[in-house]
Amino acid sequence: VLYMTRIQRERFKSAEDYQKQSGIYILTSEKMKQAKSDMIILHPLPRVNEISVDVDDDPRACYFEQALCGKYIRMALIMELLGLKAE
Repeated sequence: VLYMTRIQRERFKSAEDYQKQSGIYILTSEKMKQAKSDMIILHPLPRVNEISVDVDDDPRACYFEQALCGKYIRMALIMELLGLKAE
């Protein structure tokens, strides 16, 4: 599993420090050619620029499914907290 996240601007002391690191770690389809065939990519979304859009078509890119599952989990938790039953 490769779990990607964005470089968080709010974690840097200055905008200059952030700019130095921004754009250094970008996953591209070229880099994916070197990865194992059974590796999956996860990301909490939304992405900024840390994963190139061309990676979306790679069958190992699972971040959209991850986001969808997260949506269903949050829906189930809200229903549980509200005491609602699914029909």
